[in-house]
Amino acid sequence: MLRQTLSFAIALTFALTAGCASKPTPDESLGRANQYFASQKYAEAIVEYRKALAIDPRLGDARYKLAQSYEQTREFRKAFPEYMRAADLLTSNLEVQLKAGQVLLGAGRFEDARTRAQNALALDPKNVEAQILRGNATAGLRQLDVAIADLEDAVRMAPESDKAYDQLGFLQLAAGKATEAEAAFKKAVEVQPKSVDAHLSLAGFYWAAGRTAEVEAPLRTALDLDPKNLKAQRVLAGFYRSTGRAKDAEAPLKAVAELAKDPASRIALADYYMVTKRPEEGMAVYRALAAEATGFVPATLRLASLDLAQNRAPEALRQVESVLAREPKSVPALTLKAQVQAQQGQRDAAVTTVRAALTEDATSTPAQFLLGTLLESAGDADGAIAAYGEVLKLNPRASAAQVRMAQLRLAKGSAKAALDFAEQASRTSGQAPIARQMRARALAANGKIDEALAELTDLVTQFPNQATLHTDLARLKLYKKDKAGARKSFERARELWPTSVEALAGLVALALNDKNYVLARSLADSALQKAPRDPKLLMISAGVWGVAGKAKEQEATLRTVLELEPTNMLAFEDLAALYIRTKRIDEARKELETVWQKQPGNLAAPTLIGMLYEFQNKPDDARKIYEKVVASSPDAAVASNNLAWLLAEQGGNLDTALTLAQTATEKLPNSPQVHDTLGWVYLKKGLFPLAIKSFDHCVEEDPDNATYYFHLGLAHSKAGNISKAKDALTMALKKRPDYPEAREAMKAFSRS
Repeated sequence: MLRQTLSFAIALTFALTAGCASKPTPDESLGRANQYFASQKYAEAIVEYRKALAIDPRLGDARYKLAQSYEQTREFRKAFPEYMRAADLLTSNLEVQLKAGQVLLGAGRFEDARTRAQNALALDPKNVEAQILRGNATAGLRQLDVAIADLEDAVRMAPESDKAYDQLGFLQLAAGKATEAEAAFKKAVEVQPKSVDAHLSLAGFYWAAGRTAEVEAPLRTALDLDPKNLKAQRVLAGFYRSTGRAKDAEAPLKAVAELAKDPASRIALADYYMVTKRPEEGMAVYRALAAEATGFVPATLRLASLDLAQNRAPEALRQVESVLAREPKSVPALTLKAQVQAQQGQRDAAVTTVRAALTEDATSTPAQFLLGTLLESAGDADGAIAAYGEVLKLNPRASAAQVRMAQLRLAKGSAKAALDFAEQASRTSGQAPIARQMRARALAANGKIDEALAELTDLVTQFPNQATLHTDLARLKLYKKDKAGARKSFERARELWPTSVEALAGLVALALNDKNYVLARSLADSALQKAPRDPKLLMISAGVWGVAGKAKEQEATLRTVLELEPTNMLAFEDLAALYIRTKRIDEARKELETVWQKQPGNLAAPTLIGMLYEFQNKPDDARKIYEKVVASSPDAAVASNNLAWLLAEQGGNLDTALTLAQTATEKLPNSPQVHDTLGWVYLKKGLFPLAIKSFDHCVEEDPDNATYYFHLGLAHSKAGNISKAKDALTMALKKRPDYPEAREAMKAFSRS
């Protein structure tokens, strides 16, 4: 027994001693990591720093160097959180606080960046870098006057700092103080005449101000100071290309390729050759790069992009797949594959592919932007807005996303938001025509017609061969009752773009307004001769027949539209209204029944029969018809919508109604009528927040429809949001003063 006890004690002592001896410490990994870091072997350093931090997560210096290593290997998504953790651990380290603030500033997290700047200033109240950081972060929060004051303090703290003057100049320029901005940029050059960055900033100011004749001199001075400065060479190349001096751009582009010796610079040179119609030289660069290990992926993807641009989708896909075979998670390759799929009409597959790219890197702005365009083309405006919003979070100066946001907000009736985005796009794009055009449209939507007219007039003068500018200008002239001017602009738009439906519709409307039915008919017919099966042209033609009182011809044309587009709600409504107006409901119904018997797959005929039954207040008959249509084709959007409404109104199965309404909204995502039905079903089911969301969508899409405001008011009332309910009902009565249900609802509130 004693021997067993002694043996156990010895064994326990050994185990404890062994455990203490083998307890890992971070020192060994940290030592190797620091050696790798000093030798610029960042991939190896990352491995060792992570080992050290796994043992002791509170090693602030290791966190900071890990973040720097990630940045060197361009793994920015991993670097970001490490910088934040390092700053949280090393609160008294000025360098770390500044770096964290700069990273936050670049990510658009301006409030957090300002906090880090404040931390740095608490450590060193006279630190110019911290003062500049605080100013830039404050500018990001749109407090320009406060930001300028911060930069003015920075200048006083360091009157010899060209960076302080530069940043002050940028903020004054953003605030519209061009004279003060120019003085700041010139002062930066004066205090540091050998600073390449100071000369580049002055050149950038002249460029932004449109003073192109003055841009080249400071750029040349910068290169005289440092002929191997990559930034200066790149800016000079960009300046030459943007001002139409393509031949002069070759030298700086070649210099960049030789100095940088990286695939991106060589591809930029090859791109230049392609744009300047020197394809042999461009293709030679691409192919040489594709044969190299480091250049294979970017060069092959560029070759695939060229194939895609020339409508060679199969070849483009083959090239992309060759990249994905080597790098299955390559975000650029997945994004390009999605573009190929979209061109081949595989939109759902394209969305799936681009979402896979974003799973790998949610910070990819090309992937986020592509997702936005795909969702927008699918009619998912809210999804597109969310995607473009992500682009702008990642790059607040992405003018293309700002333009798309302006367009979508305008379509939703959010005129003020549309103007805000359009103004931003105009600034960030350097007054690009498409951004200015969007700004003009947004100004008009906000009732600022004269400003919009002035903007478009100037645009047409500068870009006389852009058809849509003439179309937009014509609409504003029409609004100002300048029919002659509007006609001239519509005609010019049609000269430039013979198939423009908007220009044709404008000219037809002017002819009908003048009661010139012969001209209106001639215009519509001449367009249809070139595209006899175009639904938009057929709708114009049907409108002409209707105004001219030619019911038979209008009916035939609208039926053709519905053959081509079975979900065209406007065509359904116009055709039903025609039958009602001509008092041919019974006759039309019988004729439609005959058509349905002969053409069982013709869903337009029975759907119209159901709509006519509804008009005659025969909901049971209408419901039976809609049920047959939906049974034969579950995706029949209009019939599904109408059946959902009837079920909700007649006390039918609300779960069935909800399924039908959801199907309809999937097929017709831009139709406010369909969203109204969905909201009504939600209301009947007691799902008030969802009902409110649907009705909100309706009033955004059609802000002049009193019914949608009335329904929104009811939903808010049921949800207990009395103040919002009153606001919505007030809007309903503003849009339609004789709305009895809305007036009764308001009276009920006053009595309660």
